[in-house]
Amino acid sequence: MTIRSRFRSLRDDEAGVTLPELIVYIVISVLVLAGLVSMFASGLSAHADTKARDAATGTVGVAVNSLQGSIRNSSAFSITGSTLRARVAVGDGTAWECRAWSLAGATLFYKVATSAITIPADYAGYRAAGWADLTNGAKGVSGTLTEASVSNLPFLRSGSRLLYGLRVRIGDAGTAVTLEGASLPQAVGEGSPASCW
Repeated sequence: MTIRSRFRSLRDDEAGVTLPELIVYIVISVLVLAGLVSMFASGLSAHADTKARDAATGTVGVAVNSLQGSIRNSSAFSITGSTLRARVAVGDGTAWECRAWSLAGATLFYKVATSAITIPADYAGYRAAGWADLTNGAKGVSGTLTEASVSNLPFLRSGSRLLYGLRVRIGDAGTAVTLEGASLPQAVGEGSPASCW
């Protein structure tokens, strides 16, 4: 091998990357990074939606469990507009109390008392009268449960059964969970309050 061919061989090995190759590498890197960022952002969005749906489901579940258990243990119930009141047996069935649920604005309120429960005249009156928030972002939808043309009410009576329907929206995306069902009063016994309404 001659000196000239050795020099040319060394020069070719140390040539490095040309400008067109560098541009191609940069373009490919940018495309790969853009894909990764897009996948990451999509994953975060899906996680946020799932978290909001879980929160809405939990909130509606607490409200409906309270409602179903109370109505099954009640001797009677009354519906006035968006308010449900019931005479409920507690403990071993020898004690009774009044329970009420009321949808005011987008808040489902709940109250327990030993005597008749009055319905506040306005939204601010619920908190002043000691009603607790069960859920926010609620809307009544029980009209879809019956043949009746009533809609956007959380509670309806069908014979002696209670029909209920709630839709709760939570989060910035407005994730909604709807829960509908029915319950029947089944409690009988001595000492039931004369009236809870």
